[in-house]
Amino acid sequence: MVQTLVFIKRYFALIIKKLFFILLLYTLVGAKPLAASSKHDITILVSSCDKYSHLWDIFFKLLFQSWPSLRAENSDIPIILVSNTKKYNDSRITHALSDAKLKWTGNIAHALSQVKTKYVLYLQDDYFIARPVIESVIWNTLSEMDKYSLEHVGLYQHYFETHKHELAKVGPSRSLRYKNHDMPYLASLHTSIWKTTTIKELVNSKESSIWDFDNVRLKPWQKFAFYTPNPKPILYVNFMSIGNVRFTPYSWAYYKGYDLSFAENYRLSGKRGQYLQRLKELSPTLAKVVLFISGMCVDISITLKSL
Repeated sequence: MVQTLVFIKRYFALIIKKLFFILLLYTLVGAKPLAASSKHDITILVSSCDKYSHLWDIFFKLLFQSWPSLRAENSDIPIILVSNTKKYNDSRITHALSDAKLKWTGNIAHALSQVKTKYVLYLQDDYFIARPVIESVIWNTLSEMDKYSLEHVGLYQHYFETHKHELAKVGPSRSLRYKNHDMPYLASLHTSIWKTTTIKELVNSKESSIWDFDNVRLKPWQKFAFYTPNPKPILYVNFMSIGNVRFTPYSWAYYKGYDLSFAENYRLSGKRGQYLQRLKELSPTLAKVVLFISGMCVDISITLKSL
């Protein structure tokens, strides 16, 4: 009990200090406007399955909120949802239904058979987009993929934060950075743009789980070059990890007011998730306050990353 109270005291002190610092930076820096959009030869592929259908409502609300042109001038860009038997009730969505017994590559291969565009923007159902999509970066990336015959460009934001020393080499243009083949998760299944023929070749090479596909060192396709752009056009929080709910995106979604009742069936991962669970048992009201403040800090931090 004493240790828990000491943790709560230290946790609140840390949050208050961080909150004041972030608010100060946000006030001084300001925000960027949403870039203009354009049409391109690309399909949005959302990887999911019936088991995680409870994520769809938040995912698609955030997708269309952050990328409004998908319902306007870019309404002809196909959006394919991979699932088994369930469907999301939105006429904008096309469904690729496959046997639940198939592994990830089997499901994706089936969905890719419906893709008619040259490129695929790969997303997953727990990638909750947190800020307006910078369309100009996506369109520029597609143009450069055409110009330089690129197979894959990763759009995931964490590479420039955690692998700066490995991304020093400039790619074919100043807006792209080359990713060393020794980097982990080279062809990471975070947000990425793939040449459709390339990802079809890879998922059809051997049936495997999503984790095997992510482990590039086990794959015989070192011939491909991989790049990542800067700035990142899609900022998102990765809600789940190996079947568990992650604390940071959970607190963010709570702060934003989304219905998270489904999350009660999952374990919160990490030490902060464990501490929150203990706090809920001691004081549910205090736990909500901590969760709200944590989510607010995450939201401001995401805003600063988008500046």
